[in-house]
Amino acid sequence: MTIGADPVRVFHRINDFLCQHSEVGRYATMFFGMLDRLGNLDYLNAGHPSPLLLRRGEVAEVFTEGSFPVGLIRKPNTPPFA
Repeated sequence: MTIGADPVRVFHRINDFLCQHSEVGRYATMFFGMLDRLGNLDYLNAGHPSPLLLRRGEVAEVFTEGSFPVGLIRKPNTPPFA
C-alpha cells in the first residue's frame, strides 16, 4: 500500500510487475477495494469471479463489472516497472 489506495493505480502497478516478471500465459485474478467511513466502496475487479456482498444477512451479487486479469495484457506505452 505504499503506492496509495487508488484501485486503478494499484491494478496498473501489479499488472506491470506481473507482465515483466512472469512467464507468458501466467496471470492472476484479483479484487481490490477500499471502503471509506461512510460505507462507499471503490473497487476494481480484475478477472476474479463476482464477489458477493453480505448485508443484514442477505447475499447480493453487486460486483458484476470487471476487467482483464492482472499480468495478462500489458498497458501500451508503459515504462518498465522500477
